[in-house]
Amino acid sequence: DEVETRSRRLVKMSLMLARLGGDLEALGRGGLDIDIERVEREIDSLYAKTCSKKEEDIASQMTMMSTSLREECRQGVAKLHLGCGKNVMPGWINVDLYGWRLRGMKETGLAEHDSPDCVISMNLATTPLPLDDGSCQYVYTSHMLEHLSHPVETSILMEEALRVLAPGGILRVVVPDAEKWMKSYVTR
Repeated sequence: DEVETRSRRLVKMSLMLARLGGDLEALGRGGLDIDIERVEREIDSLYAKTCSKKEEDIASQMTMMSTSLREECRQGVAKLHLGCGKNVMPGWINVDLYGWRLRGMKETGLAEHDSPDCVISMNLATTPLPLDDGSCQYVYTSHMLEHLSHPVETSILMEEALRVLAPGGILRVVVPDAEKWMKSYVTR
């Protein structure tokens, strides 16, 4: 069906634009008058440029990861803490939008834990996690999901969390209003 195909393409473009920090509404009146082929070409071009720069930055941060955490990733038993805030957990790969600040806070003793392990600064709502599929035994996030727009940003983050989760791994999500998120999950 042509309407369904167009709708799927618009959803895909919205997800890609969210990763770039854009908005599909800004490209047309709610997607009704958008030249989909032109927009897809522009998004693909911008996405490639943006991803390349983000990947370089995150790759340089990943080099700071301890040898033991690298080995845990290879074995599929790493522990990933998404949206860590000041709670930098020793032995975990800690990821936060303001991770660059946390590295400085660890040096000055202002972070809650003084861990030599990994703190990655990245936007979890727009950037793929820099980890291989199935590299984490545990993925944990607390009071972060509610700060993302739903369903686009939350979908991106949850897809990435499930991608890096090893078979049989544990995903623990703490939110202030779990009923809202559970209903959303059940109803897709």
